[in-house]
Amino acid sequence: RQKLSAANPSSAQLQTAVSLDLEDIAGVALSQNDEKMAREDYAASLAIRQKLGAADPTNAAMQQLILRAMARLARASGFQADWGQVAVQYKKIKSAGQLTPGDEKVFDALRAHGLAEGL
Repeated sequence: RQKLSAANPSSAQLQTAVSLDLEDIAGVALSQNDEKMAREDYAASLAIRQKLGAADPTNAAMQQLILRAMARLARASGFQADWGQVAVQYKKIKSAGQLTPGDEKVFDALRAHGLAEGL
């Protein structure tokens, strides 16, 4: 998929598929204690999603994927995304009326980190 995506960078569908693949690979790497590889793949996945989200800011599904990617990065200590960024994305989704039941877990994590006030 990465080769297809590189050959057709304007395809949002391919870019999304690559970001999902990278997230899956990062999860496997993290489960095998390969934090460096997990960090790289999570960061690459998030970068793709942020680019797609910027191109189509009304895409609720992409905004959800961005939130979840940020939360996964933040849950793993030392990763690039921090809980402050997660709170900003959560608030953005909430303001747009696009929260889903799965976002409750993210809210719980934000509360645990002292960032739920005002959300």
